Amino acid sequence: MVELHIERLERAFGDRRALTGINASLKGGDRLLVRGPNGSGKSTLLKVLCGVLAPTGGRVRLLEGGEERDADWRRHATSYLGPDLVLYEEFSALENLDFFGRLRGLGRDEARDRALLQRLGLGARAEDPIGTLSTGMRQRAKLAFALQAAPRLLLLDEPGSNLDDAGRKLVAEAVEGAAAAGGIVVIASNDPAEFALG
Repeated sequence: MVELHIERLERAFGDRRALTGINASLKGGDRLLVRGPNGSGKSTLLKVLCGVLAPTGGRVRLLEGGEERDADWRRHATSYLGPDLVLYEEFSALENLDFFGRLRGLGRDEARDRALLQRLGLGARAEDPIGTLSTGMRQRAKLAFALQAAPRLLLLDEPGSNLDDAGRKLVAEAVEGAAAAGGIVVIASNDPAEFALG
């Protein structure tokens, strides 16, 4: 079983403290919702959890089977979806998944990627360049990126941004699916429609 331990976590940007003394322990199947006003450190927390930002104090530990895993394992076991995640606009959704799948060490698997895009309502647009898709469809493609590796730790920052009701339902299903598979899901949001996700 996967476990996430956040211990006295701090993150500062110069003299400004974004995170101070954050503690949490989560296990497989848990879903945590992080709320707070703009600028309170929600996105910073998720970026520290996925390793994009280093903590300036405290630590983050990811364990599986009671054994702490190294940073390389953590990178492969973690997926992040956030407003600043950018896919290659000249590539199609399918090409983006193929490219990032190979970078992640998942290898090429067109059937896997097509099935994921189909599930997220992008089957008919799988080969269209990302730059030609609506903002909501781009958000669905980002969700496909986050789910592609069946992550043990799924980090979602404002996942319903630009999505219609059908897209929000897909996010809820993705959260439920990841937790049911024994993963940990952390959601940062101020959207009341997303509060039930965690």
